Amino acid sequence: MRPLDVKIVTCHDVNNFGASLQVYALQTYLEQTGHHVQVVDYKPYYQQVVNHHPLQFKSGKGWLRGVASMLYNLPSALSHEQRNRLFKQFTENHLHLTDRFHDIQQLIAANLNADVFIAGSDQIWNSMYLTGRDSVFYLDFVSSNARKVAYAPSLLVDKNDKRLEYLYRQKLAKFDYLSVREKCSLPFVQQMGREDCEVVCDPVLLLSSTQWDTLFPIQSFVKEPYLLVYDFDNSKQITEISREIARRESLKIINVSIDTLKNLGKRMKNIGPIEFLSLIRGASFVVSSSYHATLLSLLFHKRFCVVRRQLDINFRMEDLLGNYGLYDRFVSNYTPALLKDDDYSHIDKKMQSLVSLSKDYLSRALDIQLS
Repeated sequence: MRPLDVKIVTCHDVNNFGASLQVYALQTYLEQTGHHVQVVDYKPYYQQVVNHHPLQFKSGKGWLRGVASMLYNLPSALSHEQRNRLFKQFTENHLHLTDRFHDIQQLIAANLNADVFIAGSDQIWNSMYLTGRDSVFYLDFVSSNARKVAYAPSLLVDKNDKRLEYLYRQKLAKFDYLSVREKCSLPFVQQMGREDCEVVCDPVLLLSSTQWDTLFPIQSFVKEPYLLVYDFDNSKQITEISREIARRESLKIINVSIDTLKNLGKRMKNIGPIEFLSLIRGASFVVSSSYHATLLSLLFHKRFCVVRRQLDINFRMEDLLGNYGLYDRFVSNYTPALLKDDDYSHIDKKMQSLVSLSKDYLSRALDIQLS
């Protein structure tokens, strides 16, 4: 069977560790099966970030206050510059991109050719975000007879907005093959007329831990045993839980949160996706509110816990941890049970079963011949 031309549409350039790693994993897995893969370089207006030079002077505050503000914000601005540069390097070195597009009109005019277009993964269909209402992520720009496949999009719908139900019913009907990442999304999708929808794993799991180690050999950033922290919400609970576990286990705290928990542990903000992957693999314990930090903790057999977030997106974690019988890892405070070792032989069997089902889905959707 001839190699297929596959193009992926997802959020790939948002300076988020999980977003970068998931699209890389899907691209790499499909290439390993012999196909030609590109990521559609779609950067909509709402994902544009205005980057100011770290030494930019804000004269509107007055000369002295402007200088003081510049000096106060300089360390943070420089760290963001370094982090952004590492994400850019990862994108340029490891993702195979099309030309860049900013709106659906540009994509329609480009008339991109492919045998298969894949939408996913990550939160592209989450209606809490603008991506969930953006027709590009439902492949509306595809005018050819190319096959349309959804791979593991995360979906959340405001049930009070009936217009969204109409949107999903219309958009999902156009897909030749449909899947979602969370089992809890399945009833809604079926209600929208797609009873053939399947549940598949996040692309990160399409590559084994051994494959990740081979692709990105582990880098040692910290000599002593450490607990890794990754927070989004400036969570008091994460601070308390991390300090208690670190005290009991004699671990150094390494904090990779971006602009939160500034007084917790040693902060390492100058990292990109590859460095984040290494820090997960080297950690003795991981405390986070991150989906992909949790997923990688499972893949690399780490002790971990997940702290509930303030936003209404805890369903993703509940679904993920529920798959492996690990609800006790989803916490709001410290408990001694967090320090126990999990039975990863049992977890690996469940994970491999889901991965096998997911690869079978891709095999059917793309006519890939599995080895």
